[in-house]
Amino acid sequence: MRGWTRVLVAIAVTMEMGVVATMSKVELVDNGYEGVVVGVSSRVDSSIASEIIANLKEMLKEGSKAMLKATRNRAYLRDVTILVPSSWTHVEEEDPNEAVFLKQEDSDIRVDIPESIYGDQPYTLQTAVCGSSGFYIHYTPAYLTDDKLVRLWGARGTSLVYEWAKLRWGVFDEVGYQDDPKYPAYYISKKHGGSAVPTVCGPRHLEGEWKNKWEAECPKSRDGAPVGSCYFKAHNCSSVSLMSSYSCHSPELEFCDEETHNSEAPTKHNRICNKLSVWQIMEYHRDFASGANPPLSSTAAQEVPEPRVRVVRQRPPAVVMVIDVSGSMNKQRRYKRLQRAITRYILYDAPDNISLGIALFSDDVKVVQNLTQLDSEATRHSVATSLNHRPVGGTSIGSGLLKAIEILKNETNKLIFLVTDGKENEQPYIKDVMGGLLSSGARVITLGIGKEADQQLNNLTRETSGASFHFVDETYSFNMEFSLEAIQNFMPSPTKRIVLYRETILNVSHSTTLKKQFFVDCCPKKMDVIIDMESNNQHKPHLKDPSGHAANGRFDQLLDAWVFVVSKPKPGKWQWHVRITNGASSVRYSVKVQAGDSSLISVRTWKNSSPSEKNVIYITELMKGVCPVQRARVSVEVKDIDSGAKTTLTLQDDGKHSDLISGDGIYSGSLKDTSGIFTLATMISGTNATLSCPGSSGASRRRRQVRLRPAYCCGSTVTTAGDSMPTGTFHRSSSSGSIEITNAPPKGSLPPSPVRDLKVLALTPNTYQFSWTATGDDLDDGVVSEYELLLLDSWTGRAKDFEHARPINLSRVVERDFETKVLLEAGSKVVVNVSLEVDREKYLTIRAVDAEGNRGIVSNVVTLSFAGESTSVAPTDESTMTMDPSSTVETGTESGSTSDPRINRDHTKTVNGTRVSGHHNAMNVSGTNSNSSWNKDRDSTKVVVIILLVTVCLVTILVFCSVHYCRRKANWRPKL
Repeated sequence: MRGWTRVLVAIAVTMEMGVVATMSKVELVDNGYEGVVVGVSSRVDSSIASEIIANLKEMLKEGSKAMLKATRNRAYLRDVTILVPSSWTHVEEEDPNEAVFLKQEDSDIRVDIPESIYGDQPYTLQTAVCGSSGFYIHYTPAYLTDDKLVRLWGARGTSLVYEWAKLRWGVFDEVGYQDDPKYPAYYISKKHGGSAVPTVCGPRHLEGEWKNKWEAECPKSRDGAPVGSCYFKAHNCSSVSLMSSYSCHSPELEFCDEETHNSEAPTKHNRICNKLSVWQIMEYHRDFASGANPPLSSTAAQEVPEPRVRVVRQRPPAVVMVIDVSGSMNKQRRYKRLQRAITRYILYDAPDNISLGIALFSDDVKVVQNLTQLDSEATRHSVATSLNHRPVGGTSIGSGLLKAIEILKNETNKLIFLVTDGKENEQPYIKDVMGGLLSSGARVITLGIGKEADQQLNNLTRETSGASFHFVDETYSFNMEFSLEAIQNFMPSPTKRIVLYRETILNVSHSTTLKKQFFVDCCPKKMDVIIDMESNNQHKPHLKDPSGHAANGRFDQLLDAWVFVVSKPKPGKWQWHVRITNGASSVRYSVKVQAGDSSLISVRTWKNSSPSEKNVIYITELMKGVCPVQRARVSVEVKDIDSGAKTTLTLQDDGKHSDLISGDGIYSGSLKDTSGIFTLATMISGTNATLSCPGSSGASRRRRQVRLRPAYCCGSTVTTAGDSMPTGTFHRSSSSGSIEITNAPPKGSLPPSPVRDLKVLALTPNTYQFSWTATGDDLDDGVVSEYELLLLDSWTGRAKDFEHARPINLSRVVERDFETKVLLEAGSKVVVNVSLEVDREKYLTIRAVDAEGNRGIVSNVVTLSFAGESTSVAPTDESTMTMDPSSTVETGTESGSTSDPRINRDHTKTVNGTRVSGHHNAMNVSGTNSNSSWNKDRDSTKVVVIILLVTVCLVTILVFCSVHYCRRKANWRPKL
């Protein structure tokens, strides 16, 4: 990964799941991967624990062998930990007393119940950035225990290497998907004589047959293309890429390299990685770059041992709060505000039975609370009162950390919550205790207050895989509460407390009735509403449920705020109001609910740096149970702690840019062009959101009952027709910690992103209609300054071939209104007519140029063909044009192949004196313009055929009746 940025925190704040995004500790040392963690969810049935563990060990063993072969003796699995739930008490552990802080949500490979989209199919959560590591691999208990699913999704060992390649090296599938608009199951290949071939990476044409979901043979068109929703069942897999293994099950597969790569196939990997082979992307990774981990000799490879696998049980961490009480904590009432925030956490938010200790430090350190289980309300109050202290003295952060290590010395899982507002000026220093801190296995959450807070806090969290929070003095913000909520994200059993609302109302004038409302979605177990009116807490607020009934509240003396605790709150709109009669006041309120089950919408967020694009990727997942939430509004407020400047980043679930799949409930966005320390707050609202549960409808249940073969998921989009329902209004709020970005490139230095959906339609012999989605001046932000056309007479299928092509500025060949029609904001649709003379077959691509002269990567490639004076066109859509270089804009009257062999080659018509072939796209997706005319002709033909059939039937009936009548006439005799 490039060194332009240091992401010092990788925390995912979740509300229902409590997930911290993994900062993987996996390292490849002398060809062996160490530190791999397999986490088993507490939702997995403990009765099959032994079978799951045994099959996991077997999968790891076989996967290590397959990995060694696939990487050409450069990598295998050496050390793996299987983390089982704390409730699996009957499972025997190995090294149970070893100091280790692991949780299922941190694991590289996760075993959990199936999600509605993927079912029992293995998958890897990734961003749409080539070379960027994924977040985790997901396996279901059924896949690990049912051999029928192995026959469906492939051998477990091979599957592990397949998914590991996506997780570790940031490569993508080299397969097609049934009915997908971008990554089709087949394409029309010029290399194979214009015939339909399955979408895989491999140098040879595959032998096999096309099957439908009933496992019956698919009907084929004249050119061998399957008709309908079909998948390919291959017979000869020896030359196929391992990343195509779901189309071709074989334990002997390897990765395609530069020589064997199929750049023609419309695969996800080709589109995202600019047609580079999987092996080329792997060689850019730090595991193999610059000759790292060279191949083992044949003898050494044969002697590679099986992975060392140990089983440990997850345990809740013991927590020690290390609080700065030096003299500077008196500024801006810092300690007073911190005390109130911690008190609230202890009284209302801390999980039941958590072990908590507190140490206060200045120039020395004092333990005010030894480790104590918060097992009763009285204990919580007692621990909260131990915070009463007057800040004074210097700052010795090292002494506080040493004391925390001492308190936690007998604990297996250790968590330290460190708060400070200044730089250390008393020994011991952080550097003096870092060795002991790392060897203890403790993780550290840091909260830095003010601009003077020690910069080493970020290093602490990075080295210990903790979480970092940093903010300046905002008297009435929720930043302190944000950092404390991170503690529960490190708990093995999520506390399922969801923040619905947080709001601060400043300078409320006297004689004012303040009214607020919020929405509660179905169906929480408990709700806490806390209203803090600063100096005017003598005014009692009133809270009403959706039916208008008043809720009971009380004033909490220790918290110094009004508290409403509501059991099983009704879904709908809640309202509260308060009458402030004297003096200006600042009011803040928060609403939290506790989930009783999976009925509440949950949120998980991650952030990750990108190696190939100089930005930071943010990922937010919205789920209700196992079903994704679509069409929600998700944004991240990014605040610079030095300048106070705020930027709002909108996350999208549209399958574009950094988002990989549309409609899967995963929302993505990226931050660019900035350096500094930033705080991150995620805000989510759903007014028009929908809940997508593929497989939940009656039709889907009937399909499951007949045991149809599920399609491999997912290409560019999730199909949910008939399975979506409104979520109702909901809101969520959380902090995603702090992040430090250093050495970010200045604004304007990043090139534009590539155009990925170029389409071309021939209007006349020298005029074409171009259309694409506009890219940005800096990646996907802003407006570009120019687009360049690049044409080649021949093309090998590699993007680098266009490096020597002479560019043509689009502004020179656009007929009119270049600036208003072409130079549009990133994400806008561009449609423009272009004058272009073509006298022979050409390969065309387009690239964007920004104001600084930076050029983006070339787009997908379009083939222009010439034969005579007139022009013909095969209508195309994004799916073909994105990755299929055989998609054609043909020039000539009778030349060229059709994109879809199901369409008659001879079907033609005339437009403005030009003969236009009515071809249809190979993706089974209707084209535009000339395609609509073709549809009309096809409908007319259908009518004629129907009339002829009816006529034939009528004539047949008349003939039959006539013959029958004549026979009866001949046999008639008069009665005597």
